[in-house]
Amino acid sequence: KKLENKIAELKEKCKDKQKKKEERMDELEKVKHTISDFDGLADKLITWIENQVNGLKNQDPPATSIEDLKDQLKYHNDFTDKVQDDGADLFKDLMKPAQALKSDLLQNDKYVTDKIADLQKAYDNLQRATGERQEELEKAMLDAQNVKDTMDYILPWLVEAEEDLLKEEKPGAELETVLVQLEKQKADQQQLQSHANLIDSLRAQGDTLKDEADKEQLQEILARWDHCKELQDERKELLSTAHDRLQELEELAADLNSFITASEGRVRDSNAQPLVTVDAVEGELDKLKALRDEIEKKSSDLELLNNRGDDYKLLTDPVQAELIDAKLNDINARWNNLLEHLNSSEFWANDATDRLTDLDRQQKLRQAYIEAQNNCDTDSEPNVGSNADSTEDTDISDYGVNTRRRRRKKKASGETSRSEKSDPIRQQDDPKSDPINLPDGPTSMIIDPKASTSDQQQKPSEPSNSVKKTEEVIKGKQPETKKVIKKKKEKSTDCDSALIPLL
Repeated sequence: KKLENKIAELKEKCKDKQKKKEERMDELEKVKHTISDFDGLADKLITWIENQVNGLKNQDPPATSIEDLKDQLKYHNDFTDKVQDDGADLFKDLMKPAQALKSDLLQNDKYVTDKIADLQKAYDNLQRATGERQEELEKAMLDAQNVKDTMDYILPWLVEAEEDLLKEEKPGAELETVLVQLEKQKADQQQLQSHANLIDSLRAQGDTLKDEADKEQLQEILARWDHCKELQDERKELLSTAHDRLQELEELAADLNSFITASEGRVRDSNAQPLVTVDAVEGELDKLKALRDEIEKKSSDLELLNNRGDDYKLLTDPVQAELIDAKLNDINARWNNLLEHLNSSEFWANDATDRLTDLDRQQKLRQAYIEAQNNCDTDSEPNVGSNADSTEDTDISDYGVNTRRRRRKKKASGETSRSEKSDPIRQQDDPKSDPINLPDGPTSMIIDPKASTSDQQQKPSEPSNSVKKTEEVIKGKQPETKKVIKKKKEKSTDCDSALIPLL
């Protein structure tokens, strides 16, 4: 049976190993597909950036005509907007597998980090090139010294930029979303900064304007420009703060999830151990206590996670806040479930300790009872072969009492032993036998069959020890027998008082 149990245990371990192997293979297959998706999206993005750079280089140089210059500026603005929108979408698609690889699947994310850094550098170079083209066209307009046309061109753009900044979405609930928003904010700020030379030129020419409408238009341009810069700075600070907090939030969440998963495995392993001895149970209790200490230390991280989550919800909109709540609720539910399983394991381990301790106590009591019973039985046996010189009275009394008991049993069965026929004490107790009339004196005659009749009549012999003992028993030692029996009864009472508590 033990061998069968061992074989079943080994088979179960083999199944667990095979299951873990299959899970690992699935995980590696998932990593393989994720890396493949990431590489495909990265190649798509770098190809798109190269195409945009080539399209920017193929644009015509600034025109000399104001109308043509306006057309070039409009075309370039549309080109810049498209670059920002398409680039944001491509980066958003890329960041999903990148974040999965960095957070969940790869221990070393250097490959992913370096790849994203190269793509961001190429995208920043494209943004810088579009800004330089913008500055070139606006400089050509300033060189035409047509302030009115310049103000008519820049004011609509500032109005649209201001509206876009006011309508910008709040930080998302996912780190990759915030990273894409940061990239877009950086591109918008570069585009805004590309108009700085034109605004500075208009500001310097403000004193030359004579028409009040032109002066009001210029004041509006300058006010919107300052407001756009202020909104951009606020947007940058908001997204930077959101990125740092969300990154900390996700790192805390990942660390807690990993800790909870490992702790759940430790609890399962503890529950799988056979609790057959007190030492084994106490060993498992020590492990569970160590785990509880770790959980208590880790509870500060859970509290920090909840606090950071509540702070981050203030930075985003209600829809994104619900996503943050869902993440926090999931981790808190896993945490509470872990505590419940730990409490249950500790309860059953303590219960097993109590039960096994009680079993050990009962076993010890049972063994003590058996030993005490054996000792009492040993003490109650007759000490027939004891030394005659010690405890003579007790030996004689025991001998007389037990002899009569044995004789009565044999008489009841109809048996008569040779010793009973020759033993004067037994004949004395037997009413059917002839009584032996011994003299009252301290001596008695011992008849020697080898001696002559005259010698037997003339030579008295000294009484033997057995005869002496017989005389003592007959003449006055019966009270000693009762005394010994009383002592035995007292000893029996003592045994009972020792055995009853054990029972």
